[in-house]
Amino acid sequence: MLRHLGLAGKVAVIDECHAYDAYMNCYLDRALTWLGRYKVPVILLSATLPAKRRVELVRAYLNGRTAPDGLWQTCRGYPLLTWTDGKQVEQTTIPLETEPRRVETFPLTEEQLTDTLRSALREGGCAGVIVNTVKKAQAIAARLRAELPEFEVVVFHAQFLMPDRAAKEEALMKRIGKHSTPEQRDKLIVVGTQVLEQSLDIDLDLLVTELCPMDLLLQRIGRLHRHEGRARPRPVAQARCAVLDTGTEDFDEGSKAVYGEWLLWRTRKFLPTAITLPHDIAPLVQDVYGWEPDPLPASPQSTAARAEYEKAQQIKMGKAETFTILPPEEHRKRPSRNTLDNWMNDVGAVSDNGARAAVRDGDPSVDVLVLMRDAAGNVRFLPDETGQPGACVPTDEPPQPEMALQIARQKLRLPGYFSKRWSVEQTIDALEARNREVFGLWQQSPLLRGELILLLDDHLTAQLAGQVLQYDRENGLTYRKEEENEAN
Repeated sequence: MLRHLGLAGKVAVIDECHAYDAYMNCYLDRALTWLGRYKVPVILLSATLPAKRRVELVRAYLNGRTAPDGLWQTCRGYPLLTWTDGKQVEQTTIPLETEPRRVETFPLTEEQLTDTLRSALREGGCAGVIVNTVKKAQAIAARLRAELPEFEVVVFHAQFLMPDRAAKEEALMKRIGKHSTPEQRDKLIVVGTQVLEQSLDIDLDLLVTELCPMDLLLQRIGRLHRHEGRARPRPVAQARCAVLDTGTEDFDEGSKAVYGEWLLWRTRKFLPTAITLPHDIAPLVQDVYGWEPDPLPASPQSTAARAEYEKAQQIKMGKAETFTILPPEEHRKRPSRNTLDNWMNDVGAVSDNGARAAVRDGDPSVDVLVLMRDAAGNVRFLPDETGQPGACVPTDEPPQPEMALQIARQKLRLPGYFSKRWSVEQTIDALEARNREVFGLWQQSPLLRGELILLLDDHLTAQLAGQVLQYDRENGLTYRKEEENEAN
């Protein structure tokens, strides 16, 4: 309650507001409704916001107040500033001083990836390969290291320990950031996931991106030839983006699991062979997300994909409504009843932990703190980048606050496999049993109470839920079936 009221009198800034799914959008819309009621100014930022979503955000903030229909609902200007004073909705297109930038796109299959990279970077430069799942990023990186030994291949995704991920991000900013030199960029291939598509000011000479929804694909293209005035090797002097796809009418199974088939199908249909930035951003995003009426001819595949997508959206929104707080009431004739009394009585998650668990859709995630036990039985931090052993950690007493803080930073989210319905209970039971056995006294530490510890052996591996996990600073956390490990 106090944290909610603490937003009054502030200015709220929300970046990348296009990046939420239907479930999270319900939370954002309800937050905007309350902020509008408090008359808190809100600034929403996005480079690729669909027009339909723009309208929903404005209406959520106004919460029933007049939002007259008009051109603001369908405008395709870019960059576009939309604002409301609570009565009218206004818009203006912001003039750009930069020259338009042309990006060529071409399809690519995984079989063609190695030869494409070798040819494009034959005179130097750097490339980025952005795919839709961590497991695919790790597999592609391993393959490129084997097939392109003359190149340096760096992996960047979300399944690194927090300190390692921060160090990798800092290294990437030096190697391919705004002030990087040709020598730092030479023959470098960065393989990553969605963590590369926004908020990182990196510059790639060549981009390979797995097919994804158009707004996210354009976000990824924003990392290509990002900084003006940079001298580039001749084969990558023209901005080119390869779109990694199956080469058939089917879609990659991992990509379908993340994004669904409908938006992938529409993006594939609307993707041109050349994109002019920023002029084409708004038309491409609005074409993919605006299908009423739909300019694309329907097919059995598209009809089924659309029905599945819209059903999934409705299910997500229905689930979110179970947990979102009630909207503000307005009793015009009896304003004394406009209070916050009992406002959370109908909310499904009233505790902090419950609210955090409910704020994202899908299977519950499992976060762990990662430590290791050496051959002598000592619990330690993982080795540093030089291979030197990490410091020992006491388990016969609660860690001191400074040590506890350092332990708490060794956080990592387990891969999705371990939070599926068929495995999450086994995963948590095994971790809790190990915690009771080794780290029971850590429950007396305020920072570590309730945390799950993943304890690796001296080879940085562990068995969990029928899988073998392994951690290393190059690839992050990987896992495979236990039987495969034993057969080796």
